[in-house]
Amino acid sequence: MTIPTEPARSSSDGSKLPSVDKSLRVLLALAEAGFGGVDLRTLSARLGINKSSLHTSISALRFRGFVSQSPDTRRYYLGPAIADLSQIYMRRYDLRSLLRPGLMRLTREINEVCYMSQLDGTEILYLERTESRRPIQPGIQNGTRLLAVNTAMGRTMIAAAYEDFDSFARIFGPGYQPRTAHAPPTIEAAWQEIEAVRRRGFGIDRQENVEGLTAVAVGIVNGGAPVASVSVVSLASDPGADEPLRHLDRLRQIIAESLQPPMEIFQAHDQNSKGRRTYEEMDKSR
Repeated sequence: MTIPTEPARSSSDGSKLPSVDKSLRVLLALAEAGFGGVDLRTLSARLGINKSSLHTSISALRFRGFVSQSPDTRRYYLGPAIADLSQIYMRRYDLRSLLRPGLMRLTREINEVCYMSQLDGTEILYLERTESRRPIQPGIQNGTRLLAVNTAMGRTMIAAAYEDFDSFARIFGPGYQPRTAHAPPTIEAAWQEIEAVRRRGFGIDRQENVEGLTAVAVGIVNGGAPVASVSVVSLASDPGADEPLRHLDRLRQIIAESLQPPMEIFQAHDQNSKGRRTYEEMDKSR
């Protein structure tokens, strides 16, 4: 999302409600500042608003959860109500109905179980599942909640939502424990996996969430913000399960065809990378 350039005039120019306009300018400036946030003095200088008046606006925004403040750095950043507002807006899109035909088509073609989930705090909520024709298949059901950080779907949405380690660790770090022996042992190692998702544009789970299951996932974003993710899940014992990228192209194509603007597939941030190393190459680089 492109943040409008701050106009070279006072905040009251052209606005019938200067106090509301001031708060909106604060939100735009904090969005531009990113997850690192900004201190009161810098924000005051950037917006041309005196610190006392600015602090009053920020206090009102903090009361409603639209702005948060780090207790360590005292910097301000966008609060959780921003994400809540986005999710409330996106609920008018029935994502399950929108994506179900594509999931069913993908399952028919590749004969694997497919899932759709959304990020809810530190967890992913499984909302849709299409079953394969295999006699034995993954058993995660709709309504299940799992910690997001070591799932393929969770990683795609976290990669879209968090741009720096500090903001990521503040949410996902407390009490972090790897779910399986294959999962990253520390929150720092988990962040390296998130960065890898951002570089290549898709998520992989190598039995890191549930023993015996592998997955590849693509994220769905609206204006850069994560709204959902879709994955193909295989039994690790199945032939070909050691190469989870074998279904990636069809996954991307079918889900992209299912979406309605402004939603789109999360893209790799490193445009110089093709994002298609083999499973063995990625495993050796861990």
